[in-house]
Amino acid sequence: LTTSKKPVDNKAPNSLVLAVGQAASRLGVPTYQEVPIDLWLDNPYNARYFYKPEQVADLARSMAADGKLIPGLAVKRGNEFILSAGNYRQKGAKQAALPTLKLMVYANITDQDLYLLSSKENAEHNEQTVLENAFAARRVLADKLYQSEGELVEAIGMSKSKVNKTLAIMKVDASVVDVIGHIAGVYALCVM
Repeated sequence: LTTSKKPVDNKAPNSLVLAVGQAASRLGVPTYQEVPIDLWLDNPYNARYFYKPEQVADLARSMAADGKLIPGLAVKRGNEFILSAGNYRQKGAKQAALPTLKLMVYANITDQDLYLLSSKENAEHNEQTVLENAFAARRVLADKLYQSEGELVEAIGMSKSKVNKTLAIMKVDASVVDVIGHIAGVYALCVM
């Protein structure tokens, strides 16, 4: 495990939504660490549920050849690192059998931050599907990260009607949800 206390430039190339911008200023300056893959934990509030195997394989080949230049984001809890952003990188690194990867580690990422940062990174790179949004919204509400749909709406900047429609997807029969999940990568499921 290598650590650098050198401050990191927090300026992002893309504009951040207000909630993530506030979280970033509150989180402070991260430390750069090269962390063994086996110490990485999946983000329990990751906004992405479905990973395209071909995209993971492509990333694994690229990482095996060139490494990964962009670090993931994480919080250290105990001796392990919970990813807030970088789950595709983690899967690619495991497939490429890389022993370590770079992380930008923040000291104070909350569970709400885990969700917001994951959602924002996905939106900037490869947005999650409506079904993934429904799974994530249901989980953060069930785990009381947000006390109400109104609080969630305020945090993510989505209209209440869109959140309600997104959550309504979860009322569909489980077999239909399973089919939708399997074709999510093939068809753009942006019905809301």
